[in-house]
This record gives sequence, C-alpha cells and structure tokens, in this order.
Amino acid sequence: MQYLFIILISFLFSKHNEFDGNLKSYLENNLNNYDKYEYAIISSPQELSSYKIDFSQPFRMNRNIAYVPLKTKNSSDTFVDKYLVLRLRLFKEVLVANEDVKAREPLSPDEFTKKLADVTTVIGTPLNIDYNLTTVRSKSFIRKGMVLRRENVEPLPEIFSGNYITALVVKGNVIVKVDAQSKQDGAKGDIISIVTQDRKLFKAKVLNKKEVLIVE
Repeated sequence: MQYLFIILISFLFSKHNEFDGNLKSYLENNLNNYDKYEYAIISSPQELSSYKIDFSQPFRMNRNIAYVPLKTKNSSDTFVDKYLVLRLRLFKEVLVANEDVKAREPLSPDEFTKKLADVTTVIGTPLNIDYNLTTVRSKSFIRKGMVLRRENVEPLPEIFSGNYITALVVKGNVIVKVDAQSKQDGAKGDIISIVTQDRKLFKAKVLNKKEVLIVE
C-alpha cells in the first residue's frame, strides 16, 4: 500500500512538472521581447491536470493579465473555451532618467542609466538601451526615475523657430529661391510654417539646416 502511495505521488508530481514546463515554454515564446517575467495564477479551471496548454491558439494579454488557452486531454484534442489566467510582472533592460529633463532639451547618455526595470504598467514603448540619444531631444518633461519611452523623444531639429532660411518654390522645371523665416522647429522631413519677406505664410518641408521646400 505504501509503495502504491509513493507511485501515485510520483505520478502527480511528474504531471505537475510537465504542465509547469509547458507553461514556461508557452510564456517564453510569447514574452520573448522581455528580459524577465514573473507570474501568479489568479484563475484556473477545476482539475487543471485534465487540461494541457493549446500552443496553436493566440496569446492574449491585457496590461498585466495573460490568458493561456487550454485544451482537454482527450482523443479529439480540441480547444475548449477555458483559460489559465495569470497576473504578470514584466521586466526589461531600459533607460531610466537620472535627473529631471525639461521639454525640448537635447538628450545625453549621461542623463540616463541602464536598468532592469518593471515595465508592466509603462504606457508606451521603452527605448532600446542602445538607442543613440545624441540624435534626439525630449519631446515633453521627463521626470527623474522615469523609463525613457519612444513617445518622450523627437529628432533634433535641423531648423529652429526664428531661423532665417531659404525657401525653394518649384514652378515646372524652374526652382525659385526666396528668403524666409521659420515659425517652428523642424527636423529633416518635417512640415513647418514659414513666413517670407513679404509677410506671406506657407507650409514647407525641411530639407536641411538652411533650406525648405514650399508645399502649400
């Protein structure tokens, strides 16, 4: 009797380890853009041992809640409308601000530290740790301790508001150049407002530090 009890315990332990291993594989396949994750089961069907993970079904995640699709261990091996529900903590190597940074300030690598941080509740897209910060400036105020996101930065302007520039006007095969002044900051490719010497307003595309192309 004791021998049978040991076999039963061993069988249940083996099944548990098998499910945990499959769950780990499923999560690693679907969370491979994170450097680390933690999870806690918050809801599961009764007799979980009678189910297995359905790798063919799409992974669903809403903020920090993940839904792992299950299927029954029967001959049909079909998906059933049941899920293992997990609460996640997601970690990623990111850039974290060492100090407050005002809006529209050129960024320096010295202002940020690479850290493995919990990004579960971060809204937006954290910048890659190898991003070249010398090519961008802050788009909005960045608070000390904040994870740097793509939404926080914008390209450094080629032209600044108030700069005197040359505006190009294309008329057929002829290019006419007129003197103008920028009314906005603009990176290469941006559409900005300009004013010509005769006080006419136009929209123009930034070509480089000194020239724009009037588009309307």
